[in-house]
Amino acid sequence: MAISTAAFKSQLEALRKHHELVHLSDWMTQAQSGAPLPKSAIAVTFDDGWADNYQHAYPLLARYQVPATLFLATDYISTNDWFWPERLARVIAKGWPDMRRHPAFTWIEKLLPPDADSGRLSRTDIHCMISAAKSHGDTELRRRIELAERTAGIGRPQTRALLTWDETRNMTTSGLVELGSHTRTHQRLDATLSHSSLEHEVVGSSNQIVKETGVKPVLFCYPNGNRSDDAEAVVRRHYSGACTTVRGCNTRNTDPFRIARIGIHQGMGTSTALFRFHLSCLNRQESVRE
Repeated sequence: MAISTAAFKSQLEALRKHHELVHLSDWMTQAQSGAPLPKSAIAVTFDDGWADNYQHAYPLLARYQVPATLFLATDYISTNDWFWPERLARVIAKGWPDMRRHPAFTWIEKLLPPDADSGRLSRTDIHCMISAAKSHGDTELRRRIELAERTAGIGRPQTRALLTWDETRNMTTSGLVELGSHTRTHQRLDATLSHSSLEHEVVGSSNQIVKETGVKPVLFCYPNGNRSDDAEAVVRRHYSGACTTVRGCNTRNTDPFRIARIGIHQGMGTSTALFRFHLSCLNRQESVRE
């Protein structure tokens, strides 16, 4: 999900005017302790650790003094690696026209939406193809995409898209931004993962954040919203709460490891009224937002 800087600025102004903005960890601590909760509270969160969180979002957070939680996929920080959906989109854009019949690309052709024009794919078509690709496991997808990159002669991306640890530390030292874990490799935590792999992703990401910042994260966010029972059990042992991709608002009775959120995108930023309509569940007294 992405929005323009102008839309984000407008949304922050609306939030400051109509809601009490809090760190998610503070809201959860108050909710679990039985303390009074602020009316119509909002907690802003960002997933993954994109570089534009620092370049564009953070200056506005600082300007309006809006606290936020940033969930990091830690193996990608301070690297030029991209997540597999962005790499797949790049392969389709750069390699598809000439290589679509090559064996390394035949699996990609099977992802085409039924009504797509294979000679002229739209952004919506590519988004649908990425969604369809999720039927494959993350490790297998990375293997197939790397083969397609080599076959098309485009190689792996060399432009940094994610944060550096220095940028991350600059944000956290302000006191406005707190860090949460989003696994090491943005691995979907489904039932196919072994216990050792779950520990590697869930605990390893926390360890990396401690190593780089000296602060242990108390919050977790499930990549893609996927979580097996075993994955949730590991998260519960090592964190105080976790965010899902389930749309909704929360009360003090919400399971702290199944926090709902409201995803924000560009279409919500066309007007303040429209943006506030999407937050209409905040008529409740106790709520949080993504």
